[in-house]
Amino acid sequence: MKSKKLNDYLKCFHVAMPKPRDHKERPPCIPEDVLEAKAKKVEQATKKQINLENDLEDENGGADHSSMILFHVTMAAEEAEAAAEEVEAAAAVVEVVAVAVAVATAVVWKI
Repeated sequence: MKSKKLNDYLKCFHVAMPKPRDHKERPPCIPEDVLEAKAKKVEQATKKQINLENDLEDENGGADHSSMILFHVTMAAEEAEAAAEEVEAAAAVVEVVAVAVAVATAVVWKI
């Protein structure tokens, strides 16, 4: 804490330290409601974990049950095919442009 009044603040704090007596242990007492609330928080934190598709598949009956994994695999394959078609189309356009540039160059230079 950076302050000119640090000593003024420190004078206000008091930490109680119980003195041992009776040779009897006095552990901290935590109310049951607080312990239950902490347990609920831990339980909710574990519930918020992301379920993987394999976990969902296992919950829904195993590998024989219809799964979205196959859907994603087929979608990825379709996207790859579409990308390949776009690349082929772009290559064809590049070839046409190259031929057009060659023809234009030949016309300009009268080859």
